[in-house]
Amino acid sequence: MRLTRRQSIAVAVACGVLAALLSYAYLRRAAVARQPTEPTTVTVVYSRANAEPGVRVVPSMLATRTVPADQAPADAIRSTDEVDGWVVVAPISAGDILTTSNVRRPSAAMGLAFLVPEGMRAVTVALDQVSGVAGLAKPGDHVDVIATFDLPGADLTVTRTVLQDVEVLAVGSEVVPTEEEQAETPPAEGAPAQPRQQAKVEPTATLAVTPEEAEKLVLADSEGKIRLALRRVGDRSFVQVPPVVNWNLIGYRPPSEKEVEPQPAAAQPSGLYPSPTVPGSVVGGPAPPPGPAPPPRQPSPAASAPAPQKPAVEVFRGSEREVIVP
Repeated sequence: MRLTRRQSIAVAVACGVLAALLSYAYLRRAAVARQPTEPTTVTVVYSRANAEPGVRVVPSMLATRTVPADQAPADAIRSTDEVDGWVVVAPISAGDILTTSNVRRPSAAMGLAFLVPEGMRAVTVALDQVSGVAGLAKPGDHVDVIATFDLPGADLTVTRTVLQDVEVLAVGSEVVPTEEEQAETPPAEGAPAQPRQQAKVEPTATLAVTPEEAEKLVLADSEGKIRLALRRVGDRSFVQVPPVVNWNLIGYRPPSEKEVEPQPAAAQPSGLYPSPTVPGSVVGGPAPPPGPAPPPRQPSPAASAPAPQKPAVEVFRGSEREVIVP
């Protein structure tokens, strides 16, 4: 039987549709076979000890274990390196799984106490537009602390570098930003660019120092006037800098000490004797032994001879007569 032209076209279309359906079924089955199966277990981080809020997380208090995937919290921590240095914000018992709800990365929103490095102290000092580097020192920068002291009794002014490579934790109420806060969101396409804000001068700066450095900083702020010297990014060097005295800086030599009247022997302290070079001063230590007594002085012939007598002078004042003997 010979097919007509219309019948031949219908058979060809039917065969094409059947071939397409078979190809689609094959490809779908192959894609499903290549798709990986979801894991039935996951690795989570848990705490090995109890921890109260405010405790900083360290690797020694962490461990990992494998749990079924349906039992792991959605925000569970999967690696111990991920939470190193984070802070506990909710009570944790031994064996609890760490999540972003009970541990958190330190940030400005949590307060300055969570940003103070281990073993350091936060000390705030007063600044002005000059001593605060014109407000250009920002949280996270490193500075040197230079102090100037006036010594009125000695008529001296001394400037020296008190501390070096000190981290700035906060300037005024602005604290160290976190990595997330440092990321700037680019402006939307077509939006006008925002003008850059000018530096704002803050009245105080909070520095991260050791307990020993804290005492030096407080004394320098109390007895002298301090300034901050801003360091270049990444500069952690330490330089031996001698103090500067005003007399040495201007090339002026101070006047010598005024001479003091020598004290009588009875007024000098025991064990001290007059200095042979500086009148009125004494030298410490035992007095030197007395030397031999000098020989008696013989009177000179001129001294033993009687002095010549001068003639008397008569003075008349009216009727009175007076004799004056020189």
